[in-house]
Amino acid sequence: MSAAHKGALVFVYGSLMHPQVVQTLLGRQPDEKSATLTGYSRHPLKECVYPGITKVDEKEGGSSDGSNSSSRVVGKVLSVDMERELPIFDAFEDDEYKRETLDVELDDGSLVSAFVYVWTVKEALVFQEKWEMDEEFEKVHLEKYLQMCEEFVKNGYRFDD
Repeated sequence: MSAAHKGALVFVYGSLMHPQVVQTLLGRQPDEKSATLTGYSRHPLKECVYPGITKVDEKEGGSSDGSNSSSRVVGKVLSVDMERELPIFDAFEDDEYKRETLDVELDDGSLVSAFVYVWTVKEALVFQEKWEMDEEFEKVHLEKYLQMCEEFVKNGYRFDD
């Protein structure tokens, strides 16, 4: 990346882990590394094919709703252009997510600071279930999801209301 472009690290843990989704949104496949976010749990969202994460309440031993959930989220760190590509992710993640800067652990054990989109509408999370990027997403949901991503790009990085 040239000196004129500032890079940013983004931790992704849901549909953005799929290379075709990122390729559709950014028009390229950024460098990526496997990573883990500690202190958060990932859950499906009601009536959605993508997840949200929420901070685990350490005092309760589980998620902020009191459930006993794993406090580690496995995902990827993507290297993106801060000026051109980060705003695309901001628009894609919409208002229900809040972008925070958190430390994530790479597979080699090193910690890096990355942007993470944290879900803000806890009532929409299905805490009793875990969300995993699996074959079902690819076989059942990917084609329609990619069409939605293509429309998002065609609409100037906006969703139709």
